[in-house]
Amino acid sequence: MTYYSQELANNRWGIYEENKLLATIGCYKTCQRIVALLRASNPKKIPITQDLRPLNQTKKFKTKTSRKKSISRSRVLV
Repeated sequence: MTYYSQELANNRWGIYEENKLLATIGCYKTCQRIVALLRASNPKKIPITQDLRPLNQTKKFKTKTSRKKSISRSRVLV
């Protein structure tokens, strides 16, 4: 895989894999460091730390939304 960076129109730097924009970074030095790390690493060994479940399926989100609904219902009934 070919990783490279390129300056974008909004004064940020884009990190690309082949022709696909992966991320935008505000600092040139940080962008160059990330590209160097990507080039040196094996992408298959990079762990995915992002929770891939949709936000509305997480327990914390359900708790917050159910509480908001109960509060708004109690205001209507009063």
